[in-house]
Amino acid sequence: MVYLLHRAAPYLEVYGRDGHLARSWEDATFVCPHQVRAAPDGSIWVADDGDHVVRKYTPDGTLLMTLGTPGTPGCDASHLDRPTDMAIAPDGSVFVSDGYGNTRVARFEADGTFV
Repeated sequence: MVYLLHRAAPYLEVYGRDGHLARSWEDATFVCPHQVRAAPDGSIWVADDGDHVVRKYTPDGTLLMTLGTPGTPGCDASHLDRPTDMAIAPDGSVFVSDGYGNTRVARFEADGTFV
């Protein structure tokens, strides 16, 4: 599958290997989506620098986890400030490029615990 991220609705489109649109996330809520990544476990992650969060979804768009506090920037265990990207390790830990507002890489365990 290929995931195509837009900054307007539909925010995320999913294309099959044949190039045809398989589905789109019409009801997803983003402020300013910046990056999309597929994790080794098949989950889909989206960095939203306008909402100061990184979110984990199922492939069909069901929200599983939010890292950061929506709408509230900061630089501590529960806040991000305009995150731009993320890397997901095979063990599920997440490394967030929290670079537009902060100058750090924030690390989280697979369950969302800040390290």
